[in-house]
Amino acid sequence: YTQFPQWQEALNCATPDICIFMLGTNDSHKNLYNDGEFLAAFKDEYKQILKALKSKYERLIVMIPPPCLNDNGDHRSDILKKWAQLIPELANGLELSIVNLFEAFGADSPHKGYYMDNVHPNQEGYKVIAESLRDILLQ
Repeated sequence: YTQFPQWQEALNCATPDICIFMLGTNDSHKNLYNDGEFLAAFKDEYKQILKALKSKYERLIVMIPPPCLNDNGDHRSDILKKWAQLIPELANGLELSIVNLFEAFGADSPHKGYYMDNVHPNQEGYKVIAESLRDILLQ
């Protein structure tokens, strides 16, 4: 992640007050994920990213990605469940807020009405995301 130009752009933005960060859905793609090396690399880099963002932004909100529907063909919901369990552990000790979209979308029984293609949210799914963020932002 940190090798992409978008990473440097995120760190170079002017006078940031808040950062909303979500990573993981595309990493659950069956062609990217393997149970050994990828998980170790993901954990290391995710923790480094959280620390870098926390040092740059006044307020950091981390979103746990939503589950995907099992009949999507390409993405693995079991991996997203691992992310849902792992991300709070990686964020431990950092002062940040967590929005758990995995739970908001239905966890192990995702609500089909929130997806346009069994992976990406539709308008109803984006509404769930917005409402979840609203609750955190108004605290």
